[in-house]
Amino acid sequence: MPGFSIPLVTPDTAIAVTTDAESGFRTAFTEWAATGTQ
Repeated sequence: MPGFSIPLVTPDTAIAVTTDAESGFRTAFTEWAATGTQ
């Protein structure tokens, strides 16, 4: 959509989403690593 310039993602929300995804990924990765090494 050309000209669609409403900032839906502000730096604050981007940081919040990134942190949330990162912690979720780390939790999943930790669990995967724990099961994979047993």
